[in-house]
Amino acid sequence: MWLVRLGKVVFVGLDGATFDIMKPMMEQGRLKNFAEMMKKGSSGPLNSTILPLSATAWNSFATGKNPGKHGIYDFSKRVKGTYSYSPTTSLDRGSETLWQYASREGKKCCIVNVPLTYPPEKINGIMISGFPYPEAKKDYADPRVILDEISKETGVTKLHKPSPHFLKQGDERNLVDEMLTITNDQTKVVNYLLKKESWDIFGTVFDGTDVVSHFFWQYIDPKNPKYDAAKAKEFGPLFYDVYDSIDKAFGDVKKNLSDEDNIFVISDHGFGPVYYAVYMNNWLMKQKYLALKKTTGTRFRRLLFSMGITTDFLFRTAKKLNLVNTKTYAYSNKSSALDLAKKFSLSLGDIDWPETRVYSTGNYGQFFLNVRGREPNGKVERGEEYDKLSAELISKLKELKDPKTGRILFDIIYEKNQIYSGPYVESAADIVFFDSTMTYRAHRLFEFGSRGMIAPDPIYSGSHRMDGIFIASGPDIASKTNLPNLNLIDIGPTMIHMMGLPIPVDVDGRVLTEVFKQDSKFATTPVRRTGSETGEAIRSLAKNLVSPTKKRI
Repeated sequence: MWLVRLGKVVFVGLDGATFDIMKPMMEQGRLKNFAEMMKKGSSGPLNSTILPLSATAWNSFATGKNPGKHGIYDFSKRVKGTYSYSPTTSLDRGSETLWQYASREGKKCCIVNVPLTYPPEKINGIMISGFPYPEAKKDYADPRVILDEISKETGVTKLHKPSPHFLKQGDERNLVDEMLTITNDQTKVVNYLLKKESWDIFGTVFDGTDVVSHFFWQYIDPKNPKYDAAKAKEFGPLFYDVYDSIDKAFGDVKKNLSDEDNIFVISDHGFGPVYYAVYMNNWLMKQKYLALKKTTGTRFRRLLFSMGITTDFLFRTAKKLNLVNTKTYAYSNKSSALDLAKKFSLSLGDIDWPETRVYSTGNYGQFFLNVRGREPNGKVERGEEYDKLSAELISKLKELKDPKTGRILFDIIYEKNQIYSGPYVESAADIVFFDSTMTYRAHRLFEFGSRGMIAPDPIYSGSHRMDGIFIASGPDIASKTNLPNLNLIDIGPTMIHMMGLPIPVDVDGRVLTEVFKQDSKFATTPVRRTGSETGEAIRSLAKNLVSPTKKRI
C-alpha cells in the first residue's frame, strides 16, 4: 500500500506575473511575502503554452495537457460549419481538469476565479468561475447558493476583473482603484472559504497583474512608443502598487494555511512591452492569398479602408467622443459597437471565401488555411496542395521584415503538428508564428484594423511572454533557485501526485520531483499512472514545448 503523509495542496495564480518585475521589487525590499517564499522554497521560470494566452494556458495547467488534448486555443472558437466565432467556455474543454479528477477520487476541492471555468464545473466542493463570465446572471458558482452566502458573510458581491479595451485618459487611477478593491474582496472570499470549508486542494487566481501590465507598461518603459515622462511619473508607481497589493493579499491568505500545507505560486505566462501591431490579412491580400468580395458593400468598405477609415480608427474616434465604454467586448456575440463598426470597416465578413486560400485571425494572428472539407467554402485540398502551400507561407514568413527597419518580424514559426497532438488538433491554427521578443504582435481584435501592415498597437502597451513564474514552498519543498525546464503543464500532475493519486496516462506533464526534499515521500515514492496507454506519443510531444526557441522551422 502506498503510504505518504498527505499535506494539503494550495495553488495561487498571479495572471501574467513576471520575475522581470518581481525580482527588482524584491531587491528594493518590496513583495516581502513572495520574497520569503522564494528564500525558503524552490523557484524558476515557468514555460507557458504556445501560444502564451490565458485561455489556453490555464486550461493546459488545469488538465496537464497540450492544447491538442483539451481543444482550447483562444477566448473564441469558430462556430462549426461557418467562418463566424463565438466565446469559448468551459464546456468547450475536451478533457478532465485536475480538480474534476481529484473530486472523482474523493478529494475535496475549492477553486476560486481560475480563468475559463465558466460555466462552473460540478466538483466535490466549491467552484467559483473566473473571467470571463456574465456577472448579471449570478450563475458563476457551484453550488450557486455559495454566492448569496459569501455576500451575506463578507459583503463581497463582485470578483470579476476590470478589462478595458479603450482605456480613456483620466481613467488610470480609477482602474487601479478598482483592481485594488477586487483584490481585497477576493482575499476576503478566499479567507472565508479557507476557514469554513474542508478541502484537500485549494486554488485561486489573482488577475490584477495581468490587467495593469497590459495598460500600464507604457508608464514604466521609456523605450515604449507611447511613453510620456509626465504620465510615467504620475502613473508608473501605480503599476507596482498592484503587485504590492497582491503580495499583501498572499500574506493574508497564508495566515489561514497550515505549516503542513505545500504552496505553489504560478503565473500562466509572463509579460513585457509590446510596441507594434501587425495586420497579417493586409499582407495576405497583397500576396494574393486572400480575396475580398466584389459586392457593393465590400467595395464601399474597401474604399473607406483605403482612406484610413478602419475599425481601429472608428473605435479610437468613438473613444475620444465618449461613444464607447471602456469595458471588454472582444468575446461578445452581442456588441452593438462592433456591429456598427462592421458596417463601415472591413471584417472577415467581407472575405470572398471561395477565392481565398489563407486568412489570419485570433489573438496572435495565426494562419488558417481555407481547407476543403473543413471550412464551409474551402479552396485548398488536403495533402500535397496543403503541404506545398504551408511550406510556401513559412518560407515567406521567415523573410518578412518591417519595411522601416529591415527587422525580421517573426522568428518563431511552427506547423501545428509540431506543437500540438491529440483529438482537437484539427481546430488549431495551421501555422503559428510570433516574434521571440514579442514587441511585434499580430493584432488580435480587428482583422483589418489598419490599412498598413504595421502600426502602433492601438490598445496595449504590454503583452504576454513565454516565461511565467514558479515559486513553491512547504514542508516537502526543497530550497532551490533558478530551476530549469519547468513547464506549466507539469504543475497539475505534480499536485495530483502530492494528493496521493496516480497520474492519468494521457497527461503530458510530468511530476516535478526535483522540487521535493530528498527525504520527502513525494520524492521517494514512484509516480503511478492510471488509464490506458494511449498518451505516450503526446507525452513525448511535451519535450518540444520546453522552449519555443529550441525548436524552430
